[in-house]
Amino acid sequence: MTSEMVDVELLTAAAAQLGCEVKLNATVKFFSGTAHGTVIQLAGWRYPIVVNSDGKVSYDNYEGRWGDIARLTELKQQYSAQAIMRQVRLSGGRLVHTSTEKVNNKIVLTIIDRG
Repeated sequence: MTSEMVDVELLTAAAAQLGCEVKLNATVKFFSGTAHGTVIQLAGWRYPIVVNSDGKVSYDNYEGRWGDIARLTELKQQYSAQAIMRQVRLSGGRLVHTSTEKVNNKIVLTIIDRG
């Protein structure tokens, strides 16, 4: 499942799952300009990323020298996992157990629904 990260609640939950600092409605100045939106400091990144209201992600990782793109991929995966869990709840399911684990750099989400 691929997701555009447009829902701030899900984005904040995904960032929290990864232990990332989040600032809402903030502006970051990059070398090539500025970006405004949800600001997330990814682990090991010199500068934060910014996700605007359209889901566009702005960042400056200097071609990997200032931050491993794998951390951004993890955030996107966590966002998708949060979206799936929300959809289960909204469809009337009752989540009894959820877990995530990394397998081949992908998240495996296990949901036991006793709804």
